Amino acid sequence: MLAIFLALFGSFWFAAAMTLINRGVLSIDYFRGLLANLSVNAVFLWLYVLLFIDNIDLWLPINSIFVAVGIFVPGVARFLIFRGMERLGATISSCLTNAGPLFAIVIAMAFLGEQPTVSNILGAIFIVGGIIALSWSSRGKASAKPGARVTSVFRLLRPCSSRRGIISCVLP
Repeated sequence: MLAIFLALFGSFWFAAAMTLINRGVLSIDYFRGLLANLSVNAVFLWLYVLLFIDNIDLWLPINSIFVAVGIFVPGVARFLIFRGMERLGATISSCLTNAGPLFAIVIAMAFLGEQPTVSNILGAIFIVGGIIALSWSSRGKASAKPGARVTSVFRLLRPCSSRRGIISCVLP
């Protein structure tokens, strides 16, 4: 029961962060917000390591996996999240960001040879269904910044045209 409470508590703070990020990108550009976010995260992480971890060997070769994850998740992923937040708003961007389990299933099948369970497949179907439902409900509503055009999730999910290229589908 405690594990479920902790997971829900963490989920609450992630949702609160998405809402606050959306409020922030109304005032400043997403890149300055990203730099501020990463800087504060780095300070708190190093304070935690220095104060609470007694014996840690950061320079083991196996830690290179975590270095790579540390580059992609806080750097690249948050850059894309902040950029998406600027264009889509908090609700849709949060839903797309939290579609991670869907990608985890596909990546685990491809790289680890795992076989998904029925609950995994149903969860993935519900994630995709939720994203589609949010896309339908967002048509015609205001986007994150006043005057910015509304971008539907369907536009993000449809195949790329050859004249616009892949980049325009990932970052419309």
